[in-house]
This record gives sequence, structure tokens and C-alpha cells, in this order.
Amino acid sequence: MNCSRFFLICLTVLIGFAGAVAQQPAATINIFLKDGRTVTSPTLTRSGNNIMAAVSVGPSGGQVGYPVNAIARIDFPEPPQLKTARALLARGKVAEAQGLVSFVMNQSAPYRDVPGSFWDDAAALSVQALVNSGRGPDADRVIAEMLESPNPETQRLARVQQAASRARQGRHEEALPVYDDVIAQSTDPETLATAWLNKGHSLLALGQTEQALLAYLRVPVFYPDRTLLVAAALLGSAQALEALEDLPEAEVRLNALLRDYPESPSAAAAKAALEKLKKKQS
Repeated sequence: MNCSRFFLICLTVLIGFAGAVAQQPAATINIFLKDGRTVTSPTLTRSGNNIMAAVSVGPSGGQVGYPVNAIARIDFPEPPQLKTARALLARGKVAEAQGLVSFVMNQSAPYRDVPGSFWDDAAALSVQALVNSGRGPDADRVIAEMLESPNPETQRLARVQQAASRARQGRHEEALPVYDDVIAQSTDPETLATAWLNKGHSLLALGQTEQALLAYLRVPVFYPDRTLLVAAALLGSAQALEALEDLPEAEVRLNALLRDYPESPSAAAAKAALEKLKKKQS
């Protein structure tokens, strides 16, 4: 990417930040305490191990601190940048998406150990963006941070992503038990779809083609709203079907991918695979 194009991307992302902040209405934030109380505040700040809530004290204002270990959950408003980043990733605009999720991660960092923080969601998107842009070492650093999350589901997703990173180095036999363990424990659709997709990748690489196909097919069937993962699973299933010499069905999968997810990161590979299939069948 040349410097002028990179500058334009950064400028577009920053303008998006400013617009999103300007358009956000004022909202109160609910803090649910473990003792059953609910505290409402217009703003929060972090001071050491305390979450500071703004309160009105007579004609002036003040702050009351609540220890993090006394908080069951905080209903943080979802940052609008996350929705935009998901849409950008689905359209293959990885650099712009990464800029947005990095912003959310930085903004959420003071509260990342508090249930309800959107840091985990942003980090998961960041890993997808970094992997899709070929920045494996950067993705590994985010995965390491996710493993330290107090949220068990975030830890499971991080384990899947860590295993997938090893698989990309050819260590598929190490990765498979991790996928199976997480699939047995998780109830989160994102985690499960990610685990099944990467299990398909590893099984296909190990020549276990029929099992790989079954793993891939679970993603569009059970997790159809996980757009990025569905597109990648369709591509993987087409590759498995080609290996099984079911070329017409492989072509169906590739055409479905290009029809439904034409701008996804998997689309370019699908176009090349489709041309190859047509030559085989001619």
C-alpha cells in the first residue's frame, strides 16, 4: 500500500470516529452489583481497582467508587464502530476494520476485566482482521491478551485462535484436540463456528477429507449469521468436495460463496478455484 492511500484510509477512519462520537446520544450506564443493587451513572472512569460513577451531590457533582470484584456486570453501550467493523470485514476492507477495532480496544482497555466490557468483542474482530491481512505475529499478541480475559468464553475463543495459528505453521495434529475440547465446552456461536471452521482446515490438511467436509458444513447450517466464517467454510467445503472428486457440488459451493459473499476475503480464492474447476470439467 502506498503512503497516500494509507493516509486516506487513516483519515477516513478518523472521520468515522468523530462522526460516531458526535452522533451518540447521552445515555446512562447501569452498574449491577453482586449484592443486588443497581447503580445508574451518566459517565464512568477507572481508578485503580475501582469503577468511579458520577453522582449528584446537592448543586455540585461527585464520584462514588465501586470495587471491580463487587460488580456483577456493567451494561456498557455497544460502540457503533464494532458494527461498522464487522460490515467492513465482510466486504474485505480489512485495514479500515482493523483501525476501528483498535480504537474500540483502546477505549475499552480500562474496563477489560469488567463483565460487560466490549474489549473482548473488539479483540476477537481484531484477530480476524489481522489474520486476514497476513499479520500473524500481531494476531498472536492479541490472542495472548485474550487468554488473560476473566471471561471463560473469551479464553476458549483465544485457545481456538491460538491453535489455528499453530495449524497455519503446519502443526495440525496439535490443533485438533484443542478444537474438540472447546467444542465440547462452549455454548457461544462465534467460538463454536470458529472451532468447526478451523477443525475443517486441519482435517483437510491431514487428508481426512470426508470429516473435513462435515466440519465445514456445520458452519453455514448452524451459524449462518457468522458471515466471514460462513464464506470461509463454503470455500473449504468446495476444496474438500474437489478432493473427493465431486466437482459439480464443489462448483455449487463456490457459486454460492460468490453470490452471497462477493466482497468477502474468501471471494478472490473462490474465483480462482472456480476457474480451475471449469477447466477440469471441460
